[in-house]
Amino acid sequence: LVFYNRDDPYIPDSIQARLPKAQDKAQWSSFVMRRFSKLIKQAVAMSAVINLLGLAGPFLIMGIIGIVMSTHNMNTLIWFCAGGALAVLAEVVLRQQRGAIMGIIAARFDHIISNSIFEKVLNLPMRYTEHSTVSAQMARLRMAQASQKFVGRVAGRCSMRQD
Repeated sequence: LVFYNRDDPYIPDSIQARLPKAQDKAQWSSFVMRRFSKLIKQAVAMSAVINLLGLAGPFLIMGIIGIVMSTHNMNTLIWFCAGGALAVLAEVVLRQQRGAIMGIIAARFDHIISNSIFEKVLNLPMRYTEHSTVSAQMARLRMAQASQKFVGRVAGRCSMRQD
């Protein structure tokens, strides 16, 4: 994510209106999250459908006990089993797609954060890098890398999570 100067004449006005101010840190995070809003909405919708499909099992058992066992109708049992298999298959496919979406979000978010951190380190004022030792500068980079790994791990766990 590159922070452009809001008054840059080469950036169209339509884009300038959406750019965050570099000094406004809260707006930066919302700007980054807005980039993923469509994917996040899809993942939330998939989660809702997955939860509804999870209710198919109890209703299936209730229907088998209530209808099939009382009427001894094997055709109804076959249809219940086919519907249950279809619900399980749909749930598995949706879980895989949701995991893929969360993986994409995690990878892109990790990339954006690493580029942003590297840009911040490169744009540090000379007084921070001029008189500091190489080990102090390396410690700064390691600290940035540790925070990036933490965010990446959290995002990775969110993408791998199965309800």
